[in-house]
Amino acid sequence: METATIQRGISYVTNNFGEKTAMMFDLKNEAIKELMEDLMDTLSAAERINDPVVPFNEVRARIKAKL
Repeated sequence: METATIQRGISYVTNNFGEKTAMMFDLKNEAIKELMEDLMDTLSAAERINDPVVPFNEVRARIKAKL
């Protein structure tokens, strides 16, 4: 992913003082779209960081029991 490609897909919104107050992302830009998808996946994973962990063997046993 090239930085220049990503930068072309980002625009800034400024207030009357020229201060950057928001960003807009062009989701037609594939590099931006991929970054946003990665960000959303990361946020979802972070929300579940304290969820209980179930060992793989236990999950497999539960699935087999349902078959």
